[in-house]
Amino acid sequence: MVSSEEITKQLERQGLGFTVCTSCGEVLVIEAGSQAAAPGLPKGVLPASSIDVRRCSRDGAPLLKCPPVGEILVGDYQFLSLIGVGGMGGVFKCRHRLLDKTVAVKRLLVESVSEREKLRFQQEAQVLSKLQHKNLVTVYDFGFDGAGLPYLAMEYIEGQTLSQILKLRQLSLEESLLIFEQCLAGLECAHRAGVIHRDIKPGNLILRGAYPNLELKILDFGIAKAATGAGGREGQSLTSTGEVFGSPLYMSPEQALGRAVDERTDLYSLGCVLFEMLFGAPPFRGANSMETVFKHVNEEPVVPARTAGGASPGMRLTDLLASMLSKDPADRPSSAQECRLSLEVIRTLGPSVEAGSAGRSLKGSVTAEADESIAATGSLTVEIKSAIAKLVLVAVILIVLVGILALVGFRPGLTGAPGAHEKGKSEVVKSSDSGGQGVSLAVAGNSNDSLDSLTAIHKADRVQVLRLIERYRKQASNDYFKFSGLVLLPEGIDELKRSGADIANIEVKECTWTDKSVIEKLSSCRLHSLALRCLDDLTDDQFRQLCKSPGLQDITLQNCSSITSRGLLGFKDLKKPGYFEISGLGFSQTDLNNILPVDGLKGLIIEPDKDNLGQGWLDALAQCKSLQWLRIRRVDISTYALSKLGKLSRLESLSLNGCNGITPELFKQLGQLRSLREVYLGQSDARADSVKTLLVTCPKVTVYFKSFVPEPDDVYLQQALKSGRLKLK
Repeated sequence: MVSSEEITKQLERQGLGFTVCTSCGEVLVIEAGSQAAAPGLPKGVLPASSIDVRRCSRDGAPLLKCPPVGEILVGDYQFLSLIGVGGMGGVFKCRHRLLDKTVAVKRLLVESVSEREKLRFQQEAQVLSKLQHKNLVTVYDFGFDGAGLPYLAMEYIEGQTLSQILKLRQLSLEESLLIFEQCLAGLECAHRAGVIHRDIKPGNLILRGAYPNLELKILDFGIAKAATGAGGREGQSLTSTGEVFGSPLYMSPEQALGRAVDERTDLYSLGCVLFEMLFGAPPFRGANSMETVFKHVNEEPVVPARTAGGASPGMRLTDLLASMLSKDPADRPSSAQECRLSLEVIRTLGPSVEAGSAGRSLKGSVTAEADESIAATGSLTVEIKSAIAKLVLVAVILIVLVGILALVGFRPGLTGAPGAHEKGKSEVVKSSDSGGQGVSLAVAGNSNDSLDSLTAIHKADRVQVLRLIERYRKQASNDYFKFSGLVLLPEGIDELKRSGADIANIEVKECTWTDKSVIEKLSSCRLHSLALRCLDDLTDDQFRQLCKSPGLQDITLQNCSSITSRGLLGFKDLKKPGYFEISGLGFSQTDLNNILPVDGLKGLIIEPDKDNLGQGWLDALAQCKSLQWLRIRRVDISTYALSKLGKLSRLESLSLNGCNGITPELFKQLGQLRSLREVYLGQSDARADSVKTLLVTCPKVTVYFKSFVPEPDDVYLQQALKSGRLKLK
């Protein structure tokens, strides 16, 4: 029997238009008066001259219309071929007649489209237009045709869907992990933009190339949901709780039950895809859709001891798969980034011990089966020895590294002191409320990164936190206690509260967490200073909760991409504010005006990721009467009225590191700052005349400059160098 796909290809070659049933796949010729006009077609392909071309004669389902090849499908797009038919419409290979560019055009059914469906389709276009990633399909155009039907023009990709590939052959373990990794990368981008796909399945993953150069794209955000709920009531109602979308073979329990979904829903579906790639079939398959959904909600998946290709998945990969397929979203990884981190661990340390006996459930104790595996094969002993050998090797490397750092005079922390100057890529500042001990604030880079990276493949459980505390105490430093590149666990934070009750300065960098209680527990720690760096999973509510920690005074918020204007208001929740750092975020003048002024604030660091600040924010800043030091980085200050800073009667230190637009006229405005003692101009565009103006205008100020050599005949600057008022670093 000839397939519908083969029939449509023949019709396309003969230049005939046709319709395809969206349910049974029946094909009707609509451009010929009789079957004779389409010679060579299989029997049963009928002309549609006397048939209702809107509904299928067999099942009454809507028909998708395809014009003859070369004719306009919609807009400026000429029809080339039919790619596929779905529940809401079809996808066509087309060519833009003016640009001569091949694209994929997605279009809704020829039936009348409700406003609800139009809005959902428009939502897909808006979602995709904001997502730019090598593993996500690119959107070029969106519009409505003359009949008011929406269409979407996307990147056309020559390749095969993962579904098509799995029907032809079994993937190797290496191929499966490469596909898994790229899908995680694409989802990480989508989730960061607040978008949940909700229909991750092999048919929506298209691949081109061959291993190890496989390239993956995630397709079809047609039922995507904005995780933040942005877009107003009407937009939210499009995918409200209670509606069920997705594919039963890959559908999460909460999605099947019509409950609220989030990023972890996509991780469950991807877990099902990974299961199928490894073992040749999805984890659940019932006799029908309802039975399959029932299994997702009520049954635990069983993992074979070997992949379909005969390889051992290993304990680490099995554990990751188990967590992704957890019934409760809270038991799954919290983000695609966390899954990617776990995958890096698997590739770095190897598969670990065998996954266990065939047919073992992914949930529950594995002790007895592990004992049976040991008795049967003895392989566990060998792998444990291998793991021990790897740990010994890591320990040796760590010892050698520490020795090297000691030889070159490495100090794990720097203590700020009055008059401390900017040095290298770090800037050290002192909090006057730190009891005279000082707190170092690493702005860019830190000497501890080399040590921290060795712990990046671990989870911060109780044992790991105890090790970090021990190392911190050996350093005998006032620097931050650091969580770097870790998966934070509630038990680890509990251990920090017990064994590190005296630790008041904490940094959390490039970490994720698996449980919402982690933030709650961290906020109840004895905190004085908290640095939050590169935390994509940190939400507005979580940041505001941390800002309410009773003893917290100093807080750094750096490169945390999910924080919005609402989250920044958390700075005003500090009970006893010391200093703030806001850097690497897309904040505006309005955001700063909403935060400032803050009573009692001693220091402030401002470094926007985009220079969109206007001079108006200085009005609010000038009301921070207690401010003692100010750092403004990498902005154009040529339009600033620095004279407004004259109201800061206690300001002792000012940094314009990396700023542009510095002129002598600007520095003439600083003469009102009677308490000013230090000005840092490292990596700024200040010139000799500006530096000289500053020294003359503020006779008590010491200027720290970088990459600047005064002219030999410039007597004033040469004298400033000798007296120590001008320091070149």
